[in-house]
Amino acid sequence: MENTIYIALSSQMALRRQLETVANNMANLSTPGYQAERMMFREYLQPIGGAETISFVQDYASYRDLAAGPLIFTDAPLDVAITGKGYFAVETPDGVRYTRAGAFTLDTQRRLVTSQGYPVQAQGGGPIVFPSDADQIMIADDGTISARGQDAKSLLRIGRLGVVEFEDERQLRRGGSGLFETDQEPAPATEARVAQGALETSNVQGVRELTDMMEILRTYQAVQKTIDTEGERRRSAIQQLSKTTA
Repeated sequence: MENTIYIALSSQMALRRQLETVANNMANLSTPGYQAERMMFREYLQPIGGAETISFVQDYASYRDLAAGPLIFTDAPLDVAITGKGYFAVETPDGVRYTRAGAFTLDTQRRLVTSQGYPVQAQGGGPIVFPSDADQIMIADDGTISARGQDAKSLLRIGRLGVVEFEDERQLRRGGSGLFETDQEPAPATEARVAQGALETSNVQGVRELTDMMEILRTYQAVQKTIDTEGERRRSAIQQLSKTTA
């Protein structure tokens, strides 16, 4: 019977994909705003005749760990972190995307942009543009951006960061460069607050991922041993059968 090998191979396939997920989490350990990916497994029963079934393991989905990552304080005036639920809205060539990575800067047009050069949207849409005489940039916890004029006396109100939330965060799909896309309509994040001079780091826990990786490798090796043992048993049975019929 090949059922034992089939079951073991299904387990190895699931373990390999889980290992790829853990390795990707480890690779993004220092990526600002990155949210760890987790695998979901279930038992799949395959009828083999009558009331008998074979039990396979199947990885049928993955999900993001929505826990916030720790904050690091950079004191850079255009670094912004979100506390609570919410995402910054970003304009890209492919449409509006969303991110929690708030390492912003100014481009040549004095627009607030991401590290990839995508304009950060203001509340209600549109880019956030800084006048040429803006100095001493200040960002309030509600996302309102203001700055001192060059005379250090006038206070310029520049705009307000567009921080949005969604009915179901788990429906957001990963894109490149730490961005997410979704077909859901965004709504203003009423309870989110922002912190100037700080960045949200990855929520990946290195010790946990390393422990998971070691456990996956041990399990993979144990399954491989089962396959080797079953293969040896079948070879031995064939050899004995050939001697009996000879």
